[in-house]
Amino acid sequence: VVTDEHLGKDVNADIITQVFKLNSVDVDTASAVLKPLLSDTAQISVVKNTNHLIVTDLSSNIREIARLLKSIDSPQSGLV
Repeated sequence: VVTDEHLGKDVNADIITQVFKLNSVDVDTASAVLKPLLSDTAQISVVKNTNHLIVTDLSSNIREIARLLKSIDSPQSGLV
């Protein structure tokens, strides 16, 4: 996960927003897992009634978050 201090290095520093629909894991649980991984300027919003997370962060972090959410959003993850 890329943090703000790495922005001066050769990384993809585009800021993007992505909406994640969670099927198994609770959005509050997923949000708590993700918060330590986000950059200082990132934003995460929880939409409880539809079980969505809206995340704005560096594109490189969003890619890692997508991989992590895919892993934890399954009945076998232990977080469900």
